[in-house]
Amino acid sequence: MKQQQVLPIIYGPTAVGKTELALQLASYCSDIISADSRQIYRYLDIGTGKDVPLESVFVEEPPLPVAKKHRYHWGYWQLPNGQRLWLLDLISPRRHFSAYLWAEIAGQLIGDLFAKRKQPLVVGGSGFYIKVLLDGLDVAAGKSDWKRRNYWQKQPLGAIQKKLKEIWPDGWRSLNRAERQNKQRLARKLEIVQKNDWQEHQNFLDSGIIPQGIGLLRPWLKLKKYVRLRTFQRIERGLLLEIQKVLGRGYSWRSPGLNTLAYKEWQAFFRRRATFWATLQEWQRDEIRYARRQRLWFRHDRRFRWFNGDGVTAQQAADILGLRMLQ
Repeated sequence: MKQQQVLPIIYGPTAVGKTELALQLASYCSDIISADSRQIYRYLDIGTGKDVPLESVFVEEPPLPVAKKHRYHWGYWQLPNGQRLWLLDLISPRRHFSAYLWAEIAGQLIGDLFAKRKQPLVVGGSGFYIKVLLDGLDVAAGKSDWKRRNYWQKQPLGAIQKKLKEIWPDGWRSLNRAERQNKQRLARKLEIVQKNDWQEHQNFLDSGIIPQGIGLLRPWLKLKKYVRLRTFQRIERGLLLEIQKVLGRGYSWRSPGLNTLAYKEWQAFFRRRATFWATLQEWQRDEIRYARRQRLWFRHDRRFRWFNGDGVTAQQAADILGLRMLQ
């Protein structure tokens, strides 16, 4: 009988202490797998909050088959505490990416690490990415129809919701509240359904892997304060200079990487159509809206136990996740 293995997960909105807790678990988890839809882009470091500890070194490795197939920039960050951090800096800002692709590569990486007797830990705030990894996907990514998707992304949210309910009623009823408000993902689902690009349900984890998660939260008013503080910190760290350098590399505002939170809001400022303070306030509002949506994922999922981000220790987390000290 195949031995079951525990896959620990730390999930939660931005600014709740996920990274800090993951680093404290170095005695229990050798490898951290980032579940962040923006940190997969190279050169976009400050705005995405990669927060890789100082003295970390990027180590290139021969890519896994799925990474080689998609020509990802493959390797890990060797952290000062001995942990390895994966799935950062995978692709250029010019390339498109999806939850399907992330789950495909994360699933293969997790299987490879377990085979090498390593203990991976999934950490991130992209709820849909983690859900696809854990529960699979009923529709495969297939070849993207960007013309169709871009059309729907330009339509009002209500129009997308109405169309999706008309042509995919069963699927619409299966979506949670956060999914129904996510315009980008609804447009993607509508694109797939209209193409009739259906395939059998696909799982990304081996059946012997048991997910066990911790969800971190903070009181809403306190979380909003932390989110605003973090935007100021990222400005101080040089976010605007980072954007300028990325544009100088030949990427444009139409590049998928720059069309993400913390970057897209600054387009009007760089084109002298908005003031600094107006842009900063718009960015803060978008970050807070995103944090609100993040709070909805996995709230009723029994695989996750929820804690105040300031109130759980590494030892408590290890006990809840069923982790043992590394040899």
